[in-house]
Amino acid sequence: MISEIIKSFLEKRKEINKRKPVFRRSDIQRKKIGSSWRKPTGRHNKIRKRIRGSMPHPSYSSPRMVRGLHASGYKDILINNVKELLNIDIKTEVARIAGTVGTKKRIDIMNEAKKMEIRILNPGIKTLQKLKELKEKETKKDTTVEKAKETVKKTDTVKKEIKTEKAKEPVKKETKTKDTKK
Repeated sequence: MISEIIKSFLEKRKEINKRKPVFRRSDIQRKKIGSSWRKPTGRHNKIRKRIRGSMPHPSYSSPRMVRGLHASGYKDILINNVKELLNIDIKTEVARIAGTVGTKKRIDIMNEAKKMEIRILNPGIKTLQKLKELKEKETKKDTTVEKAKETVKKTDTVKKEIKTEKAKEPVKKETKTKDTKK
C-alpha cells in the first residue's frame, strides 16, 4: 500500500499548502481578465519589483514524490467505462469516474469496482441512492418470489391431500330417477 516515506511527504505537502498564498493575476480588479496567474511584465509593476504581493517560486512546490497524487496517496485514474477498470493497479491507483458518464453506466462501473475491490473517489450521492434502491428492489423481488414459491408448494400439498382423500372415499354410484309430474 502506501509507504511511510510517501505519507511523510503528503504531510509536508499539506504544511506547504497551508502557508502558500493565493497567486492572483495583477490588476484583475481593474480589467476584465481571468484570475489565473500570469507573470507581470509591466515597467512599474509593484509585484514584479517585489515591493508588494508575492510571486510563485520553487519553495512553494510540493515534494516530487507526491506531485500529482491524490490526498490519499494513490494515483488518480479517470474512468469512462467498465473496460478501463481492468487497467487499474489496486495497490497504487484509485478510480475517478468522468463527469460525462451517465448514472446507468456509473452504476455498472461501481458494481464492477466492488467486485474487483477498486476504490472510487467520486461515487456520487445519486448513484449511491440508486444502488440502494436497486438492492432493495432485488430483495423485495427475492422475497416475493420466495412467497410465491411457498404458496405454490402449499397449494400443491393441499391438492395432493384432496386427491388422497378422494381416493380413500368409496365411489357412490348415482342412480337416475325419473320424476314424473302428474
